[in-house]
Amino acid sequence: MFRIFRKKFSLILTLLLMVFVSLMYSCGSDNSSLPPSTGSSGIDITGTWEGTWASSNQIDDGSLTASFTQSGTSFEGTISITNSPCISTGSVSGSISGNDISFGVVAGTDKTLFTATVTSNSMSGKYVVTSGYCSGDTGIFSVLKK
Repeated sequence: MFRIFRKKFSLILTLLLMVFVSLMYSCGSDNSSLPPSTGSSGIDITGTWEGTWASSNQIDDGSLTASFTQSGTSFEGTISITNSPCISTGSVSGSISGNDISFGVVAGTDKTLFTATVTSNSMSGKYVVTSGYCSGDTGIFSVLKK
């Protein structure tokens, strides 16, 4: 019974992530000639962020490097994760609201949702793997802006 609940929960999270990513792309416009702009909080996350991640399974952990390009309250970029059995690199799409940030990472069939609190030079929060090989895994991460 737990497996059925876990599969349904994973499916619901995957669908929510897909809706979120679809909304992010459908509301976008081509602002490639504009300089990066900050969100309503005045925080600019454009740049490279480096730090660590750790799974709640207390077995997997490693380093994390992300590069973001921000436009208003939305952003996109790439992420590299070491020592993960699920994702080594992936595409990022997300949004900022005040000091709260959320973004999805897609790498093949693996999808992960990250949520965090961000300051001008640090970000820390949680992640949940919503589909793929490690579906259901959760953990924490912390990165600094370089």
